[in-house]
Amino acid sequence: MDSAPPSKSNFNFIKVEGTDNSMLEYAKMAVLLAIDEFPDPENDWRKANKVAQKFEEKYGGYWCVSFIKDGDVRFIYNDIYMKLTYKDYKIKIGRQK
Repeated sequence: MDSAPPSKSNFNFIKVEGTDNSMLEYAKMAVLLAIDEFPDPENDWRKANKVAQKFEEKYGGYWCVSFIKDGDVRFIYNDIYMKLTYKDYKIKIGRQK
């Protein structure tokens, strides 16, 4: 098991639309919080839900979030979208209509 503390430098943003640097930093914080709160791999849905709740609190609206290790997911979003990797996760965050 990786004993190094979580780091914001491990993030790689692959695609972003409609975001600014503060939103990207917020995404890093929300992902780290979710992973810290739900470290078990069986809790990926809870991780995604936690990140969605944090974005809904800060930015309003409805948000979709996915934490995927293998494969990918079709993702429908409105105007804001982030696709990133963190460790062995592929994470997508997007605002719905």
